[in-house]
Amino acid sequence: ASNDEPPTESMPVRFAICTKRTCITIFPSDLPLHDDPSDPDYDFKFLSVVRVNEPVVLMAKSNDGKYYQATSSCVSGWIPKEDVAICESKEAWLKAWNFDKNKTLVVYDDKIRTEDSNFNPAAANRLLPMGTCLELADESEWTDLISNRAAYNNHVVWMPVRKTDGTYER
Repeated sequence: ASNDEPPTESMPVRFAICTKRTCITIFPSDLPLHDDPSDPDYDFKFLSVVRVNEPVVLMAKSNDGKYYQATSSCVSGWIPKEDVAICESKEAWLKAWNFDKNKTLVVYDDKIRTEDSNFNPAAANRLLPMGTCLELADESEWTDLISNRAAYNNHVVWMPVRKTDGTYER
């Protein structure tokens, strides 16, 4: 399933951040794995959900290039390539999610969505389920308009973005 080098005792890994709510699966495929074809609501290939801004370590890439073999804080499996952004270094990866607790916004409602935006589609309409942690921006880091919207009566946070080359940007 992987097109990377065969495993060795010491291998380079890539550090990445999830840019949208996604799933880690048993194998790299879009095909469902149903125990009973009459029950399409339960797909056995799903292992766990990963939230926006969660860190993952990438080990390999699938043969078709659509998935990474990833390890999160609780599970290892395959994650869609377009749902993660690769950090330039381990230090950048740590900075992306390991920030000061006084600058942390935690979603404690069932779920929220960021607003739709044609101005900034990379951060628009993102599902943020309970437990999502994002870094609050300092007032000095934003202007009166953020992504062409007023910050009044809103929380201004840094959102992870996957650039066109697959790398991380906040």
